[in-house]
This record gives sequence, C-alpha cells and structure tokens, in this order.
Amino acid sequence: MTSKTLIKANALKQGDCVGLVAPGGRPYKPSVVSRAARLVEDMGFKPVIGEHVLEVKGHTAGSVAERVDDFNKFLNDDAISALFCITGGFGSLSLLPHLDMSAIERSPKIIVGGGENTAVVLGLHARTGLITFHGPNLQDIKSESSFVSFKSALTSRSSLEPIVAATVDSAWSESHSHVAVEGIGQGHLLGGNLTGLVSLFGTEFEPELSGAVLFLTDHDERNDIIDRWFTTLYVSGQLEKVKAVALGYFDNCGNKGSFNLLSVEDSCAERLVQLSLPSIFDFPIAGGDCPTVPIGVSSALDTRRRALEFLQAALT
Repeated sequence: MTSKTLIKANALKQGDCVGLVAPGGRPYKPSVVSRAARLVEDMGFKPVIGEHVLEVKGHTAGSVAERVDDFNKFLNDDAISALFCITGGFGSLSLLPHLDMSAIERSPKIIVGGGENTAVVLGLHARTGLITFHGPNLQDIKSESSFVSFKSALTSRSSLEPIVAATVDSAWSESHSHVAVEGIGQGHLLGGNLTGLVSLFGTEFEPELSGAVLFLTDHDERNDIIDRWFTTLYVSGQLEKVKAVALGYFDNCGNKGSFNLLSVEDSCAERLVQLSLPSIFDFPIAGGDCPTVPIGVSSALDTRRRALEFLQAALT
C-alpha cells in the first residue's frame, strides 16, 4: 500500500505484438476472441492470443493456474509490448498473488483492462508502480470514439488531452453531468470499477488512495450493493483521504428489486458533501463509451470547469 516510484512502459508502435488475455470471465463465444484480434490488427498491432482464453471452468476462462500461465508468459516474453484484456467478469482478483511482479519491474509492458479487471490494473500498479491503464475490455469497444481513444492513449508519449464534460447543460442530453461539490483536486489518478477497487482493501494490492483523484464506475449492480461498497469506502476512512472524486456512468444499475430506493447520486452525494470533496456525477471517464486513462499519473479535477487534466505523460 506504500507509494512506489512510477514505472513507465514504452508507447506502442505500429507492428508491436500485443498479448490478449481473459483474466476473469470466459469470452462467451469464439467470435468474441476473433473480433478482439481484428480490433488489435485494425489498430496496427499484431495480436497474440493467450492459449487458455477459451478454456472453461465455471464462469471463468479456465482455472486460476491456466489464466496465470497466459498472463505470466506474456509478461516474460520480450516480443510482447502490451497485454489487453478481451473480457471482464469477476475472477481476475484471484490472479494477483501469482503474477510475476519481477517481470513487470524488469521489462515494463502496457496493461489495459476495465470492469472487474480493475482489480488487476490497480493491484499491479500498487505493487510495482507501473502506470497501467483503465479502459474498455476489447469486447466492449463498439464505437469509433472508444477505438480512437484506446489507441491514442497507448501510443502517446505526451500528456493526454483533458477530459471535459459538456459545459452547456441540456435537459436533452443523456450524459448531463451533475456537480455535487465545486472545487479543484490534484493528485495521482486512481479508480475504475467500484467493486474491483473495494475488493483490494486489506490486501497487499490495495492502492494508495491518500492524495488521489479518484474515479468510480460500476455496472449491472443493484443500488444497495453500490451503496454498500461506497459506504465501505467511507467508513474505512479511505474516502476522506482523496482530493476529488469523479463518478462515471453506472450502466444498468438501479433498484432491481432491492429495498434501497435511493439512486447512486443520492447514496454517494451525501457523504461527498459531508467531506466537502470536489465531486461530479456522470462524468465521461468510466462506464459507457468512455476514454482510456492512465492509472497513477498526476492529474487535476476541476468540477467548476467539469474537466480532468493529465499533468504528466504516461508512457516513454
């Protein structure tokens, strides 16, 4: 949980080889894998598919040992420049104790994942200091904007362009953002899937939230579960350590038959206001069709301007 010196991987170049892994859920059909490979080819890279991505053990892409084998082979292969996750789905947390941290420190590679794979990208960053990336799993890249953002983030040696929510409010916009507390917070960027983040608490892979700009999302969860995890963040004392919070899109979350009739905004805003934390809801950083962002870089969230700025480059 102590802060590590940042490690930067090399930016991707045309023709670089990329390992495709399924750390958690199994791709639900082979065409998901072939489409993922085609996406990587369309980016100008060479996909190398993990041996076990279509294995089956319950809901996961094979046993823990098989999924670890795919991941560690790519980490130790000098021909591989990056690892992209094909799918999300819970189960990736189980890999963390078995991943080769020394390989990351010896030969840093770009590692990208989203959803439940948040546990992997945050956990690896916490243990090694590697700047990892929160972005869509390949099966979830379904628009030109997410494709372009994904590729741009992984090929740039400069600070990424700011993320700015719509500055002109419109009742017609489904992506209407809402500021809970005005202000500016500056710190290292951490976040992703709320469930994935909280699952790291109390482990050696817990990220250092003190001084962080935190972004959060989740999907397909009942609001009472979201409230439980956010309450955990609050009562553990972790929330009060951060400098600012951007809550992204909570896709397909809702009451879903639970007794909690409060929205995600209702549940979270009360605590954010109590702590006077600069915070914004429905910010276009996570969930839905959102950009790929680096974990661990210095950043600043200005809720008045509804903008997140990246203050340093993520790659060399």
